[in-house]
Amino acid sequence: ISGSRAVVTVDPKSFRTGIESFDGHMQAPDFFDSATHPEIRFETTGIDRVANGYRILGALTLKGVTKQIELSGDMHGPLTDSFGKTRVGLSVKGNIKRSDFGMGWNLPFGEGGYYIADDVKLTIELEAVKAE
Repeated sequence: ISGSRAVVTVDPKSFRTGIESFDGHMQAPDFFDSATHPEIRFETTGIDRVANGYRILGALTLKGVTKQIELSGDMHGPLTDSFGKTRVGLSVKGNIKRSDFGMGWNLPFGEGGYYIADDVKLTIELEAVKAE
């Protein structure tokens, strides 16, 4: 998997919190501004094997801002499926700061702290099929 390239796109309108009013607010300019920025994009710039898995470097574009980020990953497989295709599973994790991407909206608690953390934990589970 080292040396591979990947592009992942996500529609910000697909996010659900379980709180309908907040789901709507997430699409507003305070958060994803999905009317202006209908896509979140991550494009790898490097995937390297390290002692405990993989280091994944790439450019994350969120709300029109592109930042280089680093993720860590574990590979499961490879396995051959019933169609003779080679597949691997990947579990990827990382962290970003909302404020780095212009998502600064928040409300303070009366006793200190905020409703929404600036740090966001990313967890991605994906499956890849080897190209022929």
